[in-house]
Amino acid sequence: MATHILRCTDHTFGPRLLYMCTQGLFECLALNLYCLRGEQRALTAVINHRIRRMSAEVNPSLVNWLTSMMTMRLHVILEHNPVQEADINHYVIHTQTEATQRVESDVQTEQQADSQNVE
Repeated sequence: MATHILRCTDHTFGPRLLYMCTQGLFECLALNLYCLRGEQRALTAVINHRIRRMSAEVNPSLVNWLTSMMTMRLHVILEHNPVQEADINHYVIHTQTEATQRVESDVQTEQQADSQNVE
């Protein structure tokens, strides 16, 4: 993005910068949602908490309005987010504990599927 800002000299500057910023926002939301194991309510709670901390000196009615509008807008954005898990996997670094938990979770899922198939 910095390279684009510093070196672009043609008519594509604005549209390309807008695209890059939007794509960055979508990737950031997708990464946060991934880290929160897909829980949209948890992502909303994190963002609401941050808004409330940043707005400590603002009228509480305005903060309530802001958080409710953000919640509605976030829901719409997440429904239409073009970034898929495969697009952000190169950013994810698994710790040993997370990797073990994911493998155990996958094994349990497979065992449950197998037991349902037997029944």
